[in-house]
Amino acid sequence: MSSSLKEANISQAMELVKKGDTIMTKFIYFGDRVEDATDAYKTAANKFKIGKAWKEAGDTYKKVVPLLVKSGSKYEAATVLIDAANCYKQANLPKETADTMNEAIQLFMETGKFATVAKYEKEMAEVYENDGDYEKACNHYASAADYFLSEDQKSSANQCIVKLAHLQAANEKYAEAIENFEKAASAAVDDRMLKWGAKEYEFKSLMCYMAKMEDTEPEDITEVRNKLNEYKEMDVHFGDSLECKLIEKLLDACEEKNVKTFTITLRDFDKIQKLDTWKTNLFLKIKDKIKEVDLT
Repeated sequence: MSSSLKEANISQAMELVKKGDTIMTKFIYFGDRVEDATDAYKTAANKFKIGKAWKEAGDTYKKVVPLLVKSGSKYEAATVLIDAANCYKQANLPKETADTMNEAIQLFMETGKFATVAKYEKEMAEVYENDGDYEKACNHYASAADYFLSEDQKSSANQCIVKLAHLQAANEKYAEAIENFEKAASAAVDDRMLKWGAKEYEFKSLMCYMAKMEDTEPEDITEVRNKLNEYKEMDVHFGDSLECKLIEKLLDACEEKNVKTFTITLRDFDKIQKLDTWKTNLFLKIKDKIKEVDLT
């Protein structure tokens, strides 16, 4: 789109905003005029979007919200707030994005749209995660999971629980991460549609157990082995998996305090099944716990 066309749309949008403001100043309590103002603001917001004036588009959408709420259209007001939040996201304004999405969530809650609440709680978590605010991201992933479960959307709930566990483990909150990985694994084992994911959650839970070891002393390793055996009993498919066999070999290396064996074992596994960044970082932390035996 040419710059002149963008400028033309922005100019038209500004005139429409003025029109809406004028209508509301003079006729704030008259229904027909409120509808006229709403139309003017919505059209203006769309023109700002065409002109890629994203913040202005978001601000203009928000002018519509109190008018819709006053007229009793809370659900429509919430959808307009989502439009505004998406504009702020395009403008790379994470605070405005999250604040506006939170306003929308409150209205969706008031209208009983809990599946929609869950969807946008998850989106809010992603906004905060991308902005590096992991505490708020965790809070919203947990909230999203609860709302998805209330709507019997188990797969979506598990996705949020696992995302939460990933963030907790990355921030060394291993006990909390374990609790959520186990929750996800338990839900997966008992559900025909989710069963495929159980071994991954069990694997990651065991990684967290290893990461939270104070040291690679026998009692620490025994705790992880006991948990591994518990997972084998819970999930008949886990014992024969590559992930289970990897943990067993790594525990042997830890018991022998052999960093070289630990490293080679991981390298061999990585050739078969690529380790992602999250797993690699956690395994590096685990490896650092091994105190090699002096064989000289």
